[in-house]
Amino acid sequence: MNLPHYVKSKSKVFSIIPFLKNPVAISIYPFILIPANIYKDLHGRKNPNLYHRALLVHEETHRDRQKGAPFIYFLRYLL
Repeated sequence: MNLPHYVKSKSKVFSIIPFLKNPVAISIYPFILIPANIYKDLHGRKNPNLYHRALLVHEETHRDRQKGAPFIYFLRYLL
């Protein structure tokens, strides 16, 4: 499956940041950060797991909402 350029794998560097270290996907406009195992499944397979595809669609929705006011949505993650 071809992923958009803004979908990135969460590297080990993110484990230092408290709200990014949990093993879930997160959208911080303009990027969608997903765990490495899910990224590998989505990027490496022709027919990825349906749960992983649904997760990507879910994060796309968050990304679209953040276009208008990314800072406000970013604050929600901190609070």
